[in-house]
Amino acid sequence: MVRKKNQKTFYNICAVFAGLCLLFLINGWAVNPVTGQSQLMLVSEDQEIAMGKQLYPNALWGGEGGGGEYKDPNLKAYLAL
Repeated sequence: MVRKKNQKTFYNICAVFAGLCLLFLINGWAVNPVTGQSQLMLVSEDQEIAMGKQLYPNALWGGEGGGGEYKDPNLKAYLAL
């Protein structure tokens, strides 16, 4: 009797967990504007923009590298050819 009760409780917990996972997946689906296909989005567009604004200053040429203007005058002269 105790075993059946524990088994039923386990199944109920699994069902609740599966339901929450399904709800998360349904709410996370969005249409990719580039491909037009549905895909799972774990980060909202607003969060992406905020992360980009926070990380962009570190992406310029410097200690870690990234993008922007080249600081080496020899490289600038070579690329200007």
